[in-house]
Amino acid sequence: MQDRHRDHAAISDLLLAVRLEKVYFVLHMQCEVFVMKSATIPPLRVTPELRQAAESVLQDGESLSSFVEKSLVKQVEFRKNQAAFIARGLAARESAKESGKYVSKEDSLEALDAILDKYRGTK
Repeated sequence: MQDRHRDHAAISDLLLAVRLEKVYFVLHMQCEVFVMKSATIPPLRVTPELRQAAESVLQDGESLSSFVEKSLVKQVEFRKNQAAFIARGLAARESAKESGKYVSKEDSLEALDAILDKYRGTK
């Protein structure tokens, strides 16, 4: 019986996530109407297969242009986050070199496991 309740809860969570994603998409599409866009991106040549694959995953009311724009925004955000991550890592390396204080691989992995356990609720 508990498994059935757990399954129902998981399905409810999934449905809620899908609904929220749809609401976000609709709001995003409505906001795009009010945003003045004045710059362009160069035309993009792709294979017919890639275009068909992209069109096959479009959501209701979504254009290929808005899909490409969202993809570009996400890739820019990813690259900025990646550059910041690398910069923090290099700064940490320099700090360790200057201080002579290092953390062992085992201690690092143990600390990460403790964080995961905390969020999984296992400890």
